[in-house]
Amino acid sequence: MKLLCLANSYKERGRCIAGILLDDNNKPILKNNKAIWIRPVCKADHGQVPNSLCEKILPLDIIEINGTNKVGSGYQSENTSFDENEILTIGKANKNILNNLYSGTNLIFGNRGKALPEDTIKTLDHSLILVNLTEFKIVEKEYEDRKKPQIRLNFSYNNNSYDFPITDPVFLDNYNNNKTILKNKNNIDVVLSLGVPFNDWYYKLVATIIH
Repeated sequence: MKLLCLANSYKERGRCIAGILLDDNNKPILKNNKAIWIRPVCKADHGQVPNSLCEKILPLDIIEINGTNKVGSGYQSENTSFDENEILTIGKANKNILNNLYSGTNLIFGNRGKALPEDTIKTLDHSLILVNLTEFKIVEKEYEDRKKPQIRLNFSYNNNSYDFPITDPVFLDNYNNNKTILKNKNNIDVVLSLGVPFNDWYYKLVATIIH
């Protein structure tokens, strides 16, 4: 199975990898004019992939996994088990490949909030979307129980305001080295995801920022 990697974010001391299914010619496979998302998962408690398998994989890399089996259901329908011994990087895609892959959703995962309750999560059949943003800013939020501020993305989408934490390790490293990294950007591509439940709520995350 070949995937266009669009997310390699922090998750439970490992990584959450996700991407778009590709055909033999490295073109996105569409179903009902929508991209098919795949999240490779391991046998860990939350399906996280060990850092050793994927820490060098970057968004827009073309990767290959073998021994796949669709195991997801409900809002995590994208989950797919695989041979955990290897993830191959076999190429690199141009950013233009994203132009026809954006979500057409009106609200981010169905509401305007930062999280979804359990009764709402049961109505969803996906946990990953790609959006293009033109109004956005980085916010550093202080918490009493955190030594460092949490880096969050504040943005507007379809005239609604959102504010989610960023879990993209590459972007966070680059931002910490250059706080003005998005200063002259007119638009960015962002992968948004839903996390595992925390206190019976499912929080929305910024898994990837491509700029």
